[in-house]
Amino acid sequence: YLHHTSFPQRDATRRRTPVTRGQIERLFAANLASPQSAYVKRRRSVMMHLALALGSRRLELASVTVHQIRDAVDTGLLAVQVVKAKKRKIREIPVVRSRLAPIVGFIEGHRARLVRSTVGIAGDSGRLFLTAQGKPLSEATLTNDMHDLATLARLEVRACLHMFRHRYFTDMAYNFLQGIREFTERGELTAPSELIVLQEMRNLSQHASDASLMRYIHEAYKEASAWATGERHWRIGQLHR
Repeated sequence: YLHHTSFPQRDATRRRTPVTRGQIERLFAANLASPQSAYVKRRRSVMMHLALALGSRRLELASVTVHQIRDAVDTGLLAVQVVKAKKRKIREIPVVRSRLAPIVGFIEGHRARLVRSTVGIAGDSGRLFLTAQGKPLSEATLTNDMHDLATLARLEVRACLHMFRHRYFTDMAYNFLQGIREFTERGELTAPSELIVLQEMRNLSQHASDASLMRYIHEAYKEASAWATGERHWRIGQLHR
């Protein structure tokens, strides 16, 4: 069977936690300091930007095209085929245009120069991610790139791209929670609040399982509670200065 150090062990717990903001910063910093070529460093940076913007799986990320990115800039939606669906299913993902700016910069800069110097415009596959030879990049290479960055960043966890997906949906749940008055006023996660957030996330995520969405909601609640506790302690500290 196939094995890579970034893959979970057979006896490992499959559940992953969201990548933290501190870990994201360390990954971007490690990428800048890496000995890779300027093109590979920009491609890896775009990989992380896209994972944060879409919350998609590896194969979905590897399949994104330049045309899809340009359409998303115009429409604010990026259509991605869901790879785990039994029937062909397209998920239209709302994207903030400012999040696409570094990706568009990569397309018009390093990627365009690579295409001209390798396969030529006529031989361009249209895929966003290309090898140094101008060929479409495989999802396995995305996995290896993330493993290399996590090693360079000396992260304490076994980082993978799926953790960016967890971050995306945890942030989605967090933002929905902030829109519920009951939660913002009392900081309580009640059954009605859970149901409201679950319905909103179900519409956007097209998850097959409500159980996985509930995990994101509970993770978002923990993060919101920790933030509120930290803010209270900070305010108390200011009073005693």
